Amino acid sequence: MTNPNKSLVIGTGSITSRDGYRFEPTASHWKLSRDRTISLQWVFGVLSSTLAESLVKILTHYAIRYSADHTSNLCDRFRAFVIWVHNQKGMVDRITSSDLISYRHTLDRKNEWYLGSIRGFLKVWAELDLPGVDADVPS
Repeated sequence: MTNPNKSLVIGTGSITSRDGYRFEPTASHWKLSRDRTISLQWVFGVLSSTLAESLVKILTHYAIRYSADHTSNLCDRFRAFVIWVHNQKGMVDRITSSDLISYRHTLDRKNEWYLGSIRGFLKVWAELDLPGVDADVPS
């Protein structure tokens, strides 16, 4: 279900991060702050085009509204998760609850918090009605 307090605002052209840095959502690198640049080069060959487009949209949503560090951290956590899924199954076209459960078993106690970050990210993904996440994933 869509949350009316959340809106996805992505037009064409450059976007301004919360820290005031301009970036192109279609670029492979986004400079979000003086100290933080995220790379999306890893997406190619790992995510389907639909999932990649959704990822760009949600990361843009985060980059506009949240700190560069928070956006970068979520990108890093999601990247680690989907690369793990890719290594198990090949091209990732959907995020499933069974993928999350299996990934959870690879994390030690020190890194269990990764799953919480990913789940929160996927919950917002679903609230924004972006394709690629199974309905039963966000809790």
